[in-house]
Amino acid sequence: MMRCDLCGTTAKCVQKEIEGKEFDICERCWQPLAEKLSGKGRLTETLEEMEEYEEMVF
Repeated sequence: MMRCDLCGTTAKCVQKEIEGKEFDICERCWQPLAEKLSGKGRLTETLEEMEEYEEMVF
């Protein structure tokens, strides 16, 4: 058991990396956050490929 970084309760948590930092987040806190973030963000692999392409072209 770990302590959730969002709500502070002791529960079974999953580790999530957000902006280069690791957080312990319980399922109760993670579900609403995951729903809110669904469909948002960027694919980092695509951005890296684009940057490599730009370096080759310019």
